[in-house]
Amino acid sequence: MNKKISLLIPTRKRFDTLKKIVEQLSVLELELVVGIDLDDNTYDIEYLESNGVVVVRTPCTEYLGNIYNVLFEYSSGDIIGIMSDDIEFTNLNKFQEVSHWYEKSNKNFLWYFSPCDNPYPHCVPDHCFITRNAIMSIGMLFPLGFEHGYLDHYLGRLYKEIDCAIQDPSAFIKHNRVKDETLIRKSYELDENNTTCDQRDMLLFNKICEIYLPIHKQIIISINI
Repeated sequence: MNKKISLLIPTRKRFDTLKKIVEQLSVLELELVVGIDLDDNTYDIEYLESNGVVVVRTPCTEYLGNIYNVLFEYSSGDIIGIMSDDIEFTNLNKFQEVSHWYEKSNKNFLWYFSPCDNPYPHCVPDHCFITRNAIMSIGMLFPLGFEHGYLDHYLGRLYKEIDCAIQDPSAFIKHNRVKDETLIRKSYELDENNTTCDQRDMLLFNKICEIYLPIHKQIIISINI
């Protein structure tokens, strides 16, 4: 690979699924940066580190976007992959394709995967890759305060609306959503105001887009000239 790829993977109480990812990617020269909550003792840290995984003990917080920002600080790749602990990869050659494209084009585009024509106009379904340079230019990977689902909505709006996104129709990533305590807490659990995290994220999303989106768009445009 011409450009180094780092995959950021927050995880909680899913060692078995994470182990499958580590085993599947062991044949590739990738950097895996894994975030495990400080209060989570269900992982074999020695196993992970012996397999070259960068293990970061992350704060116990409901803000997933903040955790990704922490993991980014521990990464060293030229290309950053936003991943999760409940996925599998169906074509390992895609990593080399991604690396070669960024090397050849020298562009700061977001590369995302969606086999459908245009199912989510303001979203980045099934994970993505971004250049380190783009993240550093903005000053963050994600705006602070997102709990869950609107992380990919912000990336989608930022890159798609300025034609700096590549939609790859290949089924490169299979997302095996595990309905465990993590998914229930992030997608279904109600707070004292009877709202889900996605509903709370939507309110924050609208505020952040109003304030930051025009600035971030201009930054990405300027580094691609």
